[in-house]
Amino acid sequence: MSNKWMILMLSCLTFIGSQAFAEQKFGVDVYPGATADSALTDLSKESADKMQEGIPEASRIKFEQEVYVTSDSFDKVLEFYEKIFGMKAAEFDPQNPSALKPEGFALLQSVEMKDVATSAKIFNPTLDGSKYEGQVKLALFNKPDLPMVQIVDQGLNWKSGEVIKKTVVGITKQPEMPKLPESAPEAPAAGTPTASK
Repeated sequence: MSNKWMILMLSCLTFIGSQAFAEQKFGVDVYPGATADSALTDLSKESADKMQEGIPEASRIKFEQEVYVTSDSFDKVLEFYEKIFGMKAAEFDPQNPSALKPEGFALLQSVEMKDVATSAKIFNPTLDGSKYEGQVKLALFNKPDLPMVQIVDQGLNWKSGEVIKKTVVGITKQPEMPKLPESAPEAPAAGTPTASK
């Protein structure tokens, strides 16, 4: 066998191996080189729990999420997930939610960091939105057969108030919706004729 064929075979095996051993979470590839951040994952879980305070446990939406960080650019991470989801992210207009299609969507939005901090006051009332500057780019990918993927070009630790100057990727398993109690069939109103046998 010639060296040329040997190199070609090794190249193919290397490519196949790299695909087979890509790290996955909830069935979707983790961005290559991104590292799991347990502190941000715990913070995300705590946020979801706080948003559902006062709701009985059985009626809560169950979230499972892992948060990763990478020093690669937002645009590079965005391109990676556009390929995985097979859709190009488009600017989202909150006044026109028609982009939120049940078969899936990929959205882009920019928000002021001060607005992010002000919204996070529901978790930490001491946050002062006026101390934050700049914009946050965010993207959201959602398809029924894949987990949701959220990407932001910088995060905010709402407990400490620290801005995380890395691209943050959240991978969320499709939420488990609470089971609605089965209701008994309604009895016919008094005086309503019923079918006789």
